[in-house]
Amino acid sequence: MNIRKVNRSVINLLRYLSDDKKITINKRRHICVAGIYRGKKKTFTLCHSPMESYYEQEIRSMVRRFIEPMDLDPNTLKIIKKKFKF
Repeated sequence: MNIRKVNRSVINLLRYLSDDKKITINKRRHICVAGIYRGKKKTFTLCHSPMESYYEQEIRSMVRRFIEPMDLDPNTLKIIKKKFKF
């Protein structure tokens, strides 16, 4: 999968999960996505892996760790898996 496509998918997922459906994207050395999730401001950093072949797996793992403390209901998790393939 293309790195740009993976990054867009993650950004869309984080926008979907944010409380007010708004996020802030800072592009400096890395792409930082900030938003309000469950009443707290959280930041997710998209990184560049040295090996492009592992990038999707690495980002998938990071997104799962980011989402885990949110305690989402099963219906939302189904939508996430179906729509964003995470």
